[in-house]
Amino acid sequence: MNTLSGTLGSIKKILYNLTLTNDDEFDHSKAQIYEMKSGSKWLDDNFEIFYEDICDRKRQKHVVFDEFFKSNYQWNKFIKYIENKICLEIGSGPMGMVNRWYWAKKRIIIDPLVSDYKKLSIKKFGKSLFTNDIILYPQNAEIYIPRLSNKIDGAIVCRNTLDHCENPVGVIQNISEYAKVGCYLLLWSDLYHKKGHDAGHRNITKSKTEFESLITKGGFEIQHKFSAYKRNTVNYGCLAIKKSRTISNWKVEIGNRKLE
Repeated sequence: MNTLSGTLGSIKKILYNLTLTNDDEFDHSKAQIYEMKSGSKWLDDNFEIFYEDICDRKRQKHVVFDEFFKSNYQWNKFIKYIENKICLEIGSGPMGMVNRWYWAKKRIIIDPLVSDYKKLSIKKFGKSLFTNDIILYPQNAEIYIPRLSNKIDGAIVCRNTLDHCENPVGVIQNISEYAKVGCYLLLWSDLYHKKGHDAGHRNITKSKTEFESLITKGGFEIQHKFSAYKRNTVNYGCLAIKKSRTISNWKVEIGNRKLE
């Protein structure tokens, strides 16, 4: 078996295993209602504190997301790397992470509710956590954006998002397409809710190994991985770096996703 066919076979096996735990009860439209209510409450409880925090630019380079970065050296290396580069966040919710990274060349957010969160915060507080220089795509992350292909050279953040999506595998496909070689990936998600889930969430898979394989087959090299303990879920997080472009026809072979 040649390398290409072998790789495609591995990807199909991963998809098969992920499909086995596909959540037929998940209703994305209901999930969006759930998210908007949850986001509104979060804004009521947290907006002023986070707005003041984000406005303090001197502080932002000292806000270490220690789940992804295990040392100040690693964080400072990341800070320097994304300077004058493009960063993308998928599934920011009402706050997000790239909001803080003012030193990046360009910041982009994809979230179906991001414009609604911005409008709501302006209505409630007269201001927003999403500054006007941040480019917003208020759409489902599964919808491929051709102009972003091989353009994200800084970092892609996808945190606490995939189990809120209609097609988590499609989102990972897009992440791989958008990332340029050298791009960081900061990813964390619940994969399986052991005692069931509410309307805002879904199950993806019980297998961390198969899920991680989907990331590495997309050209990412795992730097380190972690789980959020004290959660009644199977969950997975990692810091990864894009090492190679997606293999030819990967986007076609996985799930027969139409890109254009």
